[in-house]
Amino acid sequence: MIFIFSIAVGAAILNYINFKGSKKMNGHKSSMKEVVFGTAIMYSIALAVSFFMLWIFNRFDGVSLYGIIAQVIVLALPATLGASAGRFLIKE
Repeated sequence: MIFIFSIAVGAAILNYINFKGSKKMNGHKSSMKEVVFGTAIMYSIALAVSFFMLWIFNRFDGVSLYGIIAQVIVLALPATLGASAGRFLIKE
C-alpha cells in the first residue's frame, strides 16, 4: 500500500510540475511517457538510496528478506516525497 501511495504521489507531483504551464527548453510540454519515466527513475533511486542507508547503519542484521523489503519501501516514501518536492522547487 505504501509502495502504491508513494509512486502515485511522486507521479502526481511530476505531472503537476510538467503540465501546469511550464515548458521544456525546446518549447514543448512533457508527455505522459516522460512523467512515467521520471517517476520510475525517481522511485528506483529512492529505493536504492533507502537500501544503502539501511545497509550502512546495519539495520538488516537478523532480519528476513520480507523485513528488508518492508523497511526499504517504508524509507523510500519520504525519499520519494523529498525528491518530488526538490524537483518542484527547482522547476519553480
